[in-house]
Amino acid sequence: MRAIATVIGVSENPVPRRYQRLHSMGVLRVAGVLNGARLGCTSWTIRPQCTPDAAGAAVKALAGRPDTSWMYLLSGGTKIACSTQALGTSDRDVLLSTATCPT
Repeated sequence: MRAIATVIGVSENPVPRRYQRLHSMGVLRVAGVLNGARLGCTSWTIRPQCTPDAAGAAVKALAGRPDTSWMYLLSGGTKIACSTQALGTSDRDVLLSTATCPT
């Protein structure tokens, strides 16, 4: 809490209360992501394009993968941007061959 207080320029005491309030309001969410490079992973940012009716299913499929760290639905629901990590060439090839949307 001390580091957060220092960065935002407040004393350490109000940080937990502010966090709880923002978190309960759904305004703040904290997520941790492994540093895949230290584990030998390769990071990929992929941007598949879908028809609007297929984007929801594609987003759910990508979000359900353990190697996906973040994802955004872009451009009126037809493009997806996401970041993934592959542990080797075989994982990378599977990831890139399955990161497509039905048309």
